[in-house]
Amino acid sequence: MTDKNETAALKKLADALAEIEDTSRQGTDGKWLERLTADCAPLIAEWEVRAAWTWDEWPGKTHRDCGIDVVAERGDGELIAIQCKSRELDAQGTGSSISKKEIDSFISEATSAVPSASLWLVVNGGIDVNENAIRVVKGHSVTHVNLWGACRGSNSRVCRRPPVVRSPRPPCREARRPRRR
Repeated sequence: MTDKNETAALKKLADALAEIEDTSRQGTDGKWLERLTADCAPLIAEWEVRAAWTWDEWPGKTHRDCGIDVVAERGDGELIAIQCKSRELDAQGTGSSISKKEIDSFISEATSAVPSASLWLVVNGGIDVNENAIRVVKGHSVTHVNLWGACRGSNSRVCRRPPVVRSPRPPCREARRPRRR
């Protein structure tokens, strides 16, 4: 039997899946994916996120958006800097790849604005990084996450923690890496 919070979380994830499926067939600016990532991150049990904010809402923000779209906080206080990349998807659910230039600007911004954070790249479907960007992604331990797949996979495993009202939200277990000292 599910409680009201779990039922609400499952509904929110189902709504997110529907929005991803509808919106991913259009060319958009990606703001929708940033909002969905911040809203869904604490609900996806595997991400172990306590709270998440869009960059503009994050209390630790020191300047305007220059590449970080979402900041999440894990239960242990570890931060995750997230870049969201929305692409128009074809009938197979794939879209154009992400360039090295796009990754470089995110890493540069994230490592200076949130220096000890884990780095995540969240996409709306089957979107890869291009050949030139692979080395950079691996070298900086950037975790590549498909939000559609994460929401879909979490339909039976929503986070059972009580919701946190507008606090940072942490990322997935596999995304953890040692903190920089």
